[in-house]
Order: sequence, then C-alpha cells, then structure tokens
Amino acid sequence: GGRVVRCVRVMVHKCRHVVEDGDTMQSVAYVHRADWLQIYYSNPNLPGYNPHHVAPGHNLRLGVTYKVRQNDHLPQLAERFLVTEENLRHANPELLVNVEASYDPVVADSTSQISLVLTPRRRIYAKENITVHLPHLSGSSWSGPVSEACVAPTVTAVYAHCNEKTHAPEERCGPGHAGVCRYDADGGLACMEPRCEGTGAHGTVRAVAWDLGGRRLTVVLHATVEAGQAGRGGVPRAA
Repeated sequence: GGRVVRCVRVMVHKCRHVVEDGDTMQSVAYVHRADWLQIYYSNPNLPGYNPHHVAPGHNLRLGVTYKVRQNDHLPQLAERFLVTEENLRHANPELLVNVEASYDPVVADSTSQISLVLTPRRRIYAKENITVHLPHLSGSSWSGPVSEACVAPTVTAVYAHCNEKTHAPEERCGPGHAGVCRYDADGGLACMEPRCEGTGAHGTVRAVAWDLGGRRLTVVLHATVEAGQAGRGGVPRAA
C-alpha cells in the first residue's frame, strides 16, 4: 500500500505536567528542576491535598505564569519568584537564542569588535530584546546604533591607539581593537576603525547596549526574525 504522511500540531500548555503511572510529587519536581513544595502549593485543587498520592491523568501546575514587561531581566525575575535563572531557562526553552560570539577581551579606554551570529528558537518580533552574556568583555557601559553589517562602514581614524614605536602599518591596533594601524593623509599613524552610524545601518538590529555590571550585551531588533533564521552582525563600539 501507499505511504501516508500527516502533520499533527500539538498544543502544549506552559508550566503543566500530566501525571503518569509511577509519578510522585518528588519525581515530577526532579524532572522539572523544581522543589516539590513549589508544585504542591501551586495546586490547591490537588485531590485530598495529599502530596504523596497524585493520580495518573491529573494535570499538575508547575508554577505561576508571568507576562514579561519591558526592562525585565532573568536575574530580576529569578529573585522575584525565588528560583534560579537556570530554572527559568529550563521552563522557557523558547526564550533561548543560539549565539556565536567572537571578540577580544578589552582593556580600559579601548574599542572592541564584537561579531555575533544569532539563531532564535522562535520568531522574535521587532522591538524585542536579545540578551547576550559576554563574561570576558570589559570596558565602560555604552549604548548606540549598530553596526558594521551595513554595506559601506565609515572608517574613522583614532589616534590614541597606534604608535610608530610599537605598531607597524597594517598591524592590528591592539588587544580589543577593531581596526588596523595605517597612515593618514598627513603621514600620521592612526587606528583605522570601521564604524556604522545611524539607525537602520543593520537590516535587523536597531541598537545595542553594553552593561558592564551585568557583563550583558542587549540587542534591540527593528525587524522580525523567524525561528531558525541566522542573523549576523558586527558591533564596533567604544567599550
């Protein structure tokens, strides 16, 4: 006979677990990296109020649901709901974005070129934020438009980062710098850094902001990115 292929869409409710044979409150909590008391108190309708007897087929609530507001971050939410950031990531896998980041650790008063490849697991809409943790990047906090992904970045001469005694022409300006050392029209050696100014230089990213305290780079979108669609960009900014 012929082969029939069908696609089935399954709607799964957030923060729910359907009890199976052999499940206990403790085993369910272990699977979902939670405390069984958290699950117990989230289910006031539990038959008999007995945490040691959960009937197969019962729809357990794993916790509360919360609609994220502007400027919310995982550390704040974890503290508010008395859970760890890892718990929140595990319970909300669609929030995670596969990120490939390459950059040089920077020193004070230098410039860093950050190259990013972002691949979201779900559709991310315009004006949503993507947070990238860069634990080895230093330098003061900053924010601004992006990025080197525009067609023709402007080359800016920075004279503080190249010295004829320590740098040769076409040599990189130094650790954490985006440009190379070249002579300007007057014969002076300067760090030539590619920069893009103005909103819209990147087709997807509107702006970025670096938070030194949280070692966190926030990427603000101005266009929708589909699930699985890789977005690439370079972020040459003073850091």
